[in-house]
Amino acid sequence: MRNKLPTWAAACLLAVLGISGCDTVDQPFKNAINVDWASVVYRDTVRQTESTVYIEDFTGHTCKNCPKATKVLVKLDSLYGDRVVPLAIHARSSGFSNVDTSYPTDFSTPESESLWNYFGPPIGLPNGMVQRADYPTNQWKSYTTWQTRAVDFLAEAPQALFEVIPGWNADGRQAVLQYRLTAASARTNPVHVAFYLTESGIVSPQLMPDNTRNRTYAHNHVLRAAPKGILGLSALPANSVAGGTFSGWVAYELPGGWNANRVDWIAVAYDAVTYEVLQAVAVPAL
Repeated sequence: MRNKLPTWAAACLLAVLGISGCDTVDQPFKNAINVDWASVVYRDTVRQTESTVYIEDFTGHTCKNCPKATKVLVKLDSLYGDRVVPLAIHARSSGFSNVDTSYPTDFSTPESESLWNYFGPPIGLPNGMVQRADYPTNQWKSYTTWQTRAVDFLAEAPQALFEVIPGWNADGRQAVLQYRLTAASARTNPVHVAFYLTESGIVSPQLMPDNTRNRTYAHNHVLRAAPKGILGLSALPANSVAGGTFSGWVAYELPGGWNANRVDWIAVAYDAVTYEVLQAVAVPAL
């Protein structure tokens, strides 16, 4: 069903249509599309009240120990639900994401490669970043520490909160995300926001810890695209006050090969100087 948009989201939509003003204007990117706004159906608004933890899992389908890291993420999901936001990054440069007849699915993307090069490379897989903490000297955390690190971050008061509204235009396979970020406390450094699209439930072979090949392995949270680039947009300026907001929209036309029912939006707010993540949210695109 079509839901009524909050005032802030409606104002931004009107600005897009050239009717009114809005506090932000998204800059054009290579994935920019013309949205058929009249055909967009919106889902329920998601309003955050608690802190979340964002885990970037650098992985590969020929990395035999990577399923161990996936088990940690599954456990965290069972314990904390949507307060844990995972992203699975398959980069060809790792040597574990190459494609052949035994491992035919190409999970790599230009964005995966860019994240690999920008924040790394990590030393060995599986490996990851939890909240991008301790960048640039000690950001890589073994999957064996993810749960402990996650618990620590989840115990903290939220530094920022998202309010998001996913929308979908079935005719054009256009996924839309209206968003509003609010600072929960004063910020010394500027804040940026980045957006990623993931797909889950992709069944394709995976090398397992016992050196067998699981042909029916389900790959989840796979990075598919970053519509505003891996580093996203400038959101809040330096020395912003508590309660400061940034709102806007992002959209992407899903390729035909993606299962739209298994695609999620991820929005990430992070400190633009330290790169530490302040808050993240994941919502289904459809």
